[in-house]
Amino acid sequence: MELLEEIEDHVYDEPHPVEVTASQCEDHIEHIKRVRLELDKDLAHAEEYQRKVDEYRERIEHKAQRKINYHESCIKQHLDGQYLKSLTLINGKVAKRKGSMRVEVLEEAKVPKEFFKPGKPKISKDAIKSHIKTTGEIPEGVDWIHGEDTFKVTVFDRETYRKNIETEQAKDDLPF
Repeated sequence: MELLEEIEDHVYDEPHPVEVTASQCEDHIEHIKRVRLELDKDLAHAEEYQRKVDEYRERIEHKAQRKINYHESCIKQHLDGQYLKSLTLINGKVAKRKGSMRVEVLEEAKVPKEFFKPGKPKISKDAIKSHIKTTGEIPEGVDWIHGEDTFKVTVFDRETYRKNIETEQAKDDLPF
């Protein structure tokens, strides 16, 4: 079998030949086959490379999150020990918030009619919430759910830190 001669890249930017023979068509098909095989090989390589990049990203994100969790746990321990809800420091501020209670409708058909808004076929969660708070009784068809507690750490960048210092200086509120 005769080897196809390699075509240089600049040829692909030139105009197509006017006349093409059947033999040349065979060569063009062979070139297409080569290009597709090379593309498949390159794409497989790219997918493998992307998999490695994704694994690396996962590893470093996990490692960073483990460190962040440790530091947040220490901060939470301090807040709990001092009975604080929030704390503002030089490098940032932290705040924790207890999740609020909320009404979740499980089965609308079982909810007593007294908890529907007048004139509308819509349940009044405020009325149910008020009823639960005053009587301690949870009506049928609903559930009283405690929302998730939140903990937020805001890290000041240098610009934010500088602005905070300027604001405190303007108010003459610096502790030193």
